[in-house]
Amino acid sequence: MRLVKSCVALAIPFCTLAVFSMAAAQAPAVRKPQSQPPPQRRPATLEGRWTASLEAGEAVLHLVLHVSKAEDGSLKATIDSLDQGVYGIEVPL
Repeated sequence: MRLVKSCVALAIPFCTLAVFSMAAAQAPAVRKPQSQPPPQRRPATLEGRWTASLEAGEAVLHLVLHVSKAEDGSLKATIDSLDQGVYGIEVPL
């Protein structure tokens, strides 16, 4: 139970990092006028598989966050801690 609480506590900053990373990556660039319209961009989404390494003191934990849409359209997520061999920890959103 302690491990699950620790992993859930780690998931919150992980999710925050993913949101901020996506926002920074999608910041609009200054563009020069073009004669043809710009290509269509895919809508931003958190859905997918996100990987990161978390340094906790001398330890480094490799984490994988899985984000998908539930049947009702809400987001759901699980996190895997690869180094600890823990998979499918539900992340409260």
